[in-house]
This record gives sequence, structure tokens and C-alpha cells, in this order.
Amino acid sequence: MDHLEATATETIGVDTTDTPDESHHRCDDAELARVLGGLAQNRVIPYYQPQVELGSGRVVGLEALARWICGTGEVFGPETFVPVLERHRRVTELTARMLDRAARDLSLWRDAGLVRTAFCLAINVSATELGDRRIVEVVDGTLDRHGLVGADLCLEITETAPIDDLEAATAVLTELRERVGVRIAIDDYGTGHATPTYLEHLPADIVKIDRSFVAAVRGRRSRSFICDTIARAAHRGMTVVAEGVERVEQLDDLLGLGCTVGQGFHIAVPTEHYPADLAVA
Repeated sequence: MDHLEATATETIGVDTTDTPDESHHRCDDAELARVLGGLAQNRVIPYYQPQVELGSGRVVGLEALARWICGTGEVFGPETFVPVLERHRRVTELTARMLDRAARDLSLWRDAGLVRTAFCLAINVSATELGDRRIVEVVDGTLDRHGLVGADLCLEITETAPIDDLEAATAVLTELRERVGVRIAIDDYGTGHATPTYLEHLPADIVKIDRSFVAAVRGRRSRSFICDTIARAAHRGMTVVAEGVERVEQLDDLLGLGCTVGQGFHIAVPTEHYPADLAVA
């Protein structure tokens, strides 16, 4: 976060008589205040990265990636501001803002004829949000406000924090999937907390293979993991999406292994606007 606001750390005085724990809490609270202030000032906006059919290049959806735009115009990724929101259980405030902006954009794109009906907008959701039905109300209200339906939206469960209560999370995701109609994806599969337990127990439609496996797709371990994931997903009727496709040979290898959908810099970099140069979904 110190990169986001160059002067922020200079204006926070830390009492040298504080214990290490007290000093840590002071800094953490100040960091949270800066992030919440940035949300209020609309400094966090979605950048969109296409998800495409690897064989045809047809756009089947977009992932809305949270980006912090600081006063100097520099752009920072979610690793600089999401962790403090997760620690303080305030990440739903970020999710609500991202959902609202992205849903508004999708509605405008559809009205302009840029996307057809069969198109999915993906939004990241922290595992820390899944123990609270508030996320259901946020999603339901946003869809209604922008004239969208559940099938227009995919919620990607990130691996940055563990699911504290798997039973409660399953109930929330089941309601989102079956009553609201949204799709559920397991993000960054194979890393962090996104383990096979998630794949076996969470009601999900999509599994996204982490970029680290895609980068090493020709290695024995990664290749075996990707093949196993594709087989597990097929057994459960799930779609597999490869993340971090950055070279043409990775795309070819993934197609050869049976993975048909992907995203990454080789396909398109994230941008604030709809990538009109790609094939219409």
C-alpha cells in the first residue's frame, strides 16, 4: 500500500512507546482507512480481461480485475489492497463496488451490441465473504438494478484466504447458484487454499487452473496436474479455464491436453474498456 500513496507513511506517526503488537495494529488500522478512503473516492475500478475459446478465439466472457489507480496515474493490483480488507472482514465493500461498476458496463455493452446474450462476466469474491448471506443480497440487488440475470455473472472464489466454515460457504454458494442463477468458479486452482477439497465439496461450474501450472505446462508435474484437473472437472460436468496463457506454445499445449478456454497476456491484456478488437461473444 505504501506504493499507492507515496506520502501516506510519512503522515502516520507511530508512538515509539507502543509495543510491537500495538504498533502493528496502528499501522494496520491506518492501512485499512486508506483503502476504504480509496474505495469511497472510486480509485478502485475494474480492468477487463477476455476469456476465450482457445481454438476459435471467440470471447465467451470477461473477468473484472480490481485495479487501484493512484494520484500519479500508476496502476496497482489487488495484492496491494485486498489483504487488509480480508483481515478486517470488509472485503464485501470492494466486491459490491466492483459488481456495480462491472454490471453497469455489461448492460451498456449489451445495449450497444458489443456482446450477445451468451456472455459471462466474472468477478472475484473472497472466501472470507462466504460465511455471510450479505453477499447473496449484494449480488441479487446488483443484477436487478442493472437489468441482468444470474447467468450473466460468474463469481470466482479466490485462494487468498481459507474458507472458515465449509458448510456455511456451501450453503451460500448453493443459494447463489440455484436461486440467483450465477455461475461459480474456483480460482487459482492448485495453489494457496484452492485445493481438491474445494473441487469436491463446493457447488461450482468452473475450475480455473493457476498460471503457475500453465507456465510449466511442458513439465511432468504440471502436465499431470492439468490432465488430472481436466478429468476431475469432466466427471463433475465443470468447465476448465487456463489462466496466464502468455505464449502461443502454451495455448497449443493446453488445447492438446483438452483445455478449451483460457485467458492471459498472449490473448489480451486487461483493459479498462471492452476489448473491441476481439471476436464478439
